[in-house]
Amino acid sequence: MSKDSPITFAHRVFWGEHKLIHFEVDGGQDQILAWNLQWTLWADADKESAALITKSTGDGVTVVDSALGMCQVLLTADDWDEVSPGNSYYYELWRVDVNFEQNLASGEFYVR
Repeated sequence: MSKDSPITFAHRVFWGEHKLIHFEVDGGQDQILAWNLQWTLWADADKESAALITKSTGDGVTVVDSALGMCQVLLTADDWDEVSPGNSYYYELWRVDVNFEQNLASGEFYVR
């Protein structure tokens, strides 16, 4: 089940900066280390346009605490080319293992 987890202005995501975004995944305790994860950012929730940013396990998505089911997404300065400050976007974090696909978190994503 997807967890509604908006990234708001309070998260202080500034355009062009490196940012670590942490997620505690429900049901991921002691299992998440074996999962393939993917985080994607789109212009809006209809996802009709191409993804603006995509991160995967080993390429920006890292498990930081398997016992608690916690992972993090690293956004770097190079990721912001298609993103503008002051706008709202939409993201999803997925488990992408074949036959076990699951939306783990999603929501609006605000960039200052």
